[in-house]
Amino acid sequence: MRRISAPKARAAPKARAAPKARAAPKARAAPKARAAPKARAAPKARAAPKTRAAPKARAAPKARAVPKQGKRVFVSFDYDKDKNKKNLLVGQARNKRTPFKISDQSLKESSPQKKWENKARQKIKRSAKVIIVLGKQTHRAPGVKKEVKIAKEEGIPITQISSDPKNKSVPKAGKRRKWNWENLSKELK
Repeated sequence: MRRISAPKARAAPKARAAPKARAAPKARAAPKARAAPKARAAPKARAAPKTRAAPKARAAPKARAVPKQGKRVFVSFDYDKDKNKKNLLVGQARNKRTPFKISDQSLKESSPQKKWENKARQKIKRSAKVIIVLGKQTHRAPGVKKEVKIAKEEGIPITQISSDPKNKSVPKAGKRRKWNWENLSKELK
């Protein structure tokens, strides 16, 4: 037979503690009495206007860690066909690991003929070197030929660079070099 056990008695619930009484709000202090206003002093006589002292000499500005600007180089290229190669050369010079620096002086846009020649002459005069970026048709480009002529008239040295040995050199336009860091750093020192 099975035994049935009586249910266990439950313990009486614990009595809750009485809630704590809230503290009475603090009484505010009575406002302080204001002191009597002070009597104003008689206005002072105005002094003669002061003359300005001579400005102090400024100290020379501190030298900042600025990377070398590099040689000013006029980059000559076939504007219609070799603009990407010119941008690669300038971008290569901006790379931190590149052993040379270029301050690009090439013309950024095409202009009317006379205006273009004057701009080219001014920029070539300011440059230490002219680099011709050779492409397939650079040797035939009339703008490149005129830039070479201007550089010779101004006595600026010219170097031609090419990544492809099949590209023809511009006639009478200086020595030709293979396009690599070593050759460029030799030319741009």
